Amino acid sequence: MQVGFALLMEHVTEGRDGKLSLIGIFDEIRSRSVPVTFPRMFAAVRLLARVSEGSEHTVQLVIVDEDGNEVISKSPPLPVRLTPTGPTVPMSAEIVAEFVAVKFPRFGDYEFNVFVDGEATPLASVAFSVQAIDD
Repeated sequence: MQVGFALLMEHVTEGRDGKLSLIGIFDEIRSRSVPVTFPRMFAAVRLLARVSEGSEHTVQLVIVDEDGNEVISKSPPLPVRLTPTGPTVPMSAEIVAEFVAVKFPRFGDYEFNVFVDGEATPLASVAFSVQAIDD
C-alpha cells in the first residue's frame, strides 16, 4: 500500500462528482503566542493499493509534537474500503478528517501521521510547524 497524497488544509469540499477541492493547504501555523488554538483544520489522504493487498483496511490518525507527544489522540481504527478505478490503476480510497479547536501548546515542529492496519510505523507523515510571528 502507498499514499497518493496526505495534506493538511483549512477547508475541503466534495463535489457531486466525488472530486475533492482542497483549500488553504498549509505546513505552517503562525501565532504571536502559545498555546494557540487552531479553530478548524482538515486532513485529506488518498491511499493506493494493488488488488493483491485487499480492499478492506483500517486507518488511524494522530497529531504529535516533535517529542512524539499526542496533540490529538490516535483515533480508533476507522474502516476504509479501497475501490477499483481501472484495469491498470491501483485501487484507491480517500479519507477526509476534520479537527476542531486543536490546541498547540508550544512553538515547534509537529506531524500528522496516518497508520494503516495497526502498523507501528506510519504509512504517511505530514510535517508542519507552529511558528512565532515576527514583529
